[in-house]
Amino acid sequence: MSSQLKKRLKNRITQVLNEKAKVRIGKNGVTPAIITEIDNQLAIHGLIKVRFLNNYVTENLDEDIKSIVKKTISQLVDKRGKVILLYKPMEE
Repeated sequence: MSSQLKKRLKNRITQVLNEKAKVRIGKNGVTPAIITEIDNQLAIHGLIKVRFLNNYVTENLDEDIKSIVKKTISQLVDKRGKVILLYKPMEE
């Protein structure tokens, strides 16, 4: 990977971190509708921010994140508290 490409990716990640979350997960948890919405947003944007709200209750957040990554066939780029960045190459 060229240094210019790495720099562009790093800039894009910073940009997405400063935006509002594309998907917010609340008290209903990770439902099929949430998975579909994450998939749709990944298809449109490629790199998205997902926020778990304070009313989201779980015993194991990391397991829920792994489940989302597996079901959406995406990659976890970053995790900061209850905010994650997911990446999936956009289809052309």
